[in-house]
Parts: sequence; structure tokens; C-alpha cells
Amino acid sequence: MPTNKLYFYLLFVFYFLYFQGYGQNTPSDTTHQHLEIAPQNSKLIEKDSTVQPDFYSSTTIFQKISRDSFFEVVLETNFDSLIKNKKVSNKKYPGIILFKNKKGEKFKTKVKIEPRGKSRRKVCSMPPLKIDFPKKALEALGLFPGCDKLKLVTNCNDTEDSDQVLMKEFWIYNLYNHITPESYKVFSVKITYVNSNDPKDRIERFAFFIENNDELAMRLNGKVVTQFGTQPSWITPTSYHNTLLFNYMIGNLDWDILVGRNVKLIKTETSDKLILVPYDFDYAGLVKAPHARLNPDFNQQHIEQRFARGKFPDKAALDKTVKEFMSHKDDGFQCFKKCPILNKKVKKKMNRYLGSFYQILKDKPTLYEAFLEEGE
Repeated sequence: MPTNKLYFYLLFVFYFLYFQGYGQNTPSDTTHQHLEIAPQNSKLIEKDSTVQPDFYSSTTIFQKISRDSFFEVVLETNFDSLIKNKKVSNKKYPGIILFKNKKGEKFKTKVKIEPRGKSRRKVCSMPPLKIDFPKKALEALGLFPGCDKLKLVTNCNDTEDSDQVLMKEFWIYNLYNHITPESYKVFSVKITYVNSNDPKDRIERFAFFIENNDELAMRLNGKVVTQFGTQPSWITPTSYHNTLLFNYMIGNLDWDILVGRNVKLIKTETSDKLILVPYDFDYAGLVKAPHARLNPDFNQQHIEQRFARGKFPDKAALDKTVKEFMSHKDDGFQCFKKCPILNKKVKKKMNRYLGSFYQILKDKPTLYEAFLEEGE
């Protein structure tokens, strides 16, 4: 019918505008004399996650650095040009990355580096980065040549609390890992950025890598689906309810299943419903990043103010999810307290904010008003 066609046309326009608005010198090899160059005749693997059986018997680059604790990283590229053009260019800059761990093990490879993100690349002095590892280089290192691109979350600005803000977001990913394996894995590193134009120009900061999208999908025996107009009924109840309550817990309104904002959808062969996986939590009240913006759709008055971004179908579903979250109150949701990078003041504020969430869970009238339709 014309009405339906008009609806989907308007939805497409909204989707396009939403994402548009919201959100080169090669490094000198003199400091990397023993760089291993991958062989030219290496076999490439199809990117489609449904035809990569070797994934399940191989090690990815993310698995290697996280399992073997390659905590120290040196990343060299033309940062002068990358940072200067971060707002307007998706150019990939040639670079070199070196990984080291406490056992004295190390490896390095050439990579391509590009700025990424929507809002952060506009407001941060150091934008988030995407690191593209050559497939042949991964094969030369004995690694799975797929899942060759990793997101690197960087410190936004050189402020006194930049490391604290970064690590709060890192630990939010860890909190969600305790709820469900249907979540992104992350690995924190101490990184040294080296400007190839002047190797003496180097800055040491903290950062963290995020699991590759295809790796997440294959770990869940599925593949990533990109679409808009997704409805809650199209999503597995558990993943939708976990995402809904978790984002409420951390005070995050910066997500939307309708336009696919800050969520990934995974399709498996065993279910006709999609798995919902949230990510990108810098606008959360628990993080309280200086660049976070209030959400006008909810008339949000301060960044720590919580709102439910969806509803549960009934009390039984809500109570079941609440019970799961309550079971992690004294163990998994306290994991950030072990982080040596977070200072005592920040840990105290995080604990207080999470404590206010658990007070709401105990207040049934307030909880039901937030998450249930009238009459449920």
C-alpha cells in the first residue's frame, strides 16, 4: 500500500540523516630492523563468517594478544596528518605495531591505521582508531587471517581524568561479560604512540582493543546482520531484556535498535530471532565522560539520570532479568574494584551509582513503572 511505502521511505531518510549527523609518510624502518614481512603467496580466507571453519581451530590476533597478555603496545604512524584530518578523512595510514608481554615475548607487523567513530572523532584530540592487520602477516605469525581489523578505544583528551574515563568504559564491557557471553570481549593495553615524522615525539597512554565483529559473531555461531527498523519482537528475549536493563543500570541512552545505533545484531542458524549485543558506552552516566551529551528525547537533565529505553512484556520477564542481575551484585559487578588504574575516588563513585540501581530494583513500584506498560 502507498502508506507502507511512504513509511519505509521516511524511515530510510531518518536512518541516513541520523548516522550522518550524530554522532602520509611510511614509518621509518630504522627503529624496526627485525620486522618480519609476510610471504606473498599466503592463502587468503573468505570473509563470510559462515564459511570459515578454520576459525574454530585457530587463534585470532585478538585472542593472541589477550590470552598471552600482550599488555605493552607501540604504535607508529604519521600522527600529525592523522589527527589533523581526523574529522574529514577516512584515509588509512601505513604504520607499524609492536606487542610485548611480561614474559619478554614480542611480535610486530605492518598495519593500516584510520580514525573512526562519529562523535568522538569530532571532539577528541586523539580519535578512536581502527587497526587493519594484513592477512598475509597474520598467516606468517601463525594466526587466523580473518578477523583482521580491531577497534582501538583511545583516551579522548589529554586531561587529568582521561585515563579514568577510558577505564570506566573498559570495565563496563567487563560488567556485561559477567551477565552474558553474548557480549564484546575487550583487552586493555598500555600504548606508546610514536609520530613517524619525529620518532622522539611519543606519548604513553592507556587504551583497549575490542573484539572484531565477525569474531564475536562466529563465537556465537552466527553472522552479523545489518538492518534498520528492528523491533523488539525480532530479537531473542534474553538478549533484548539484558541489553535493556544493563543500559538502564549504567545510565546509557545512546543506543537504538530501530536505527541500529550502538548495537550489533547476530543471526544464528538455530533461531529465527536475532541476538542483540550492545557496545559504545562513553555516554553512560557511569562513565560520565566530559564529551557526553544529554538526550533531548527524554528531556534528560543530567548525564547520570536514568531512563528506560524500552519495555518488558510482563512482570515475569522483568523479574527473571532482575534476578539474574541481582545474582552478580556482590561478585561480577564489583570487578572494577580490582583495577589498579582506577583511583579510589572514581571507584567509590562507580560503586555509589551502581548501588542506586540496586535500590531501584528493590523498589518494585518504581521498577514496574519504568519498565512495564500500564496495566501489566
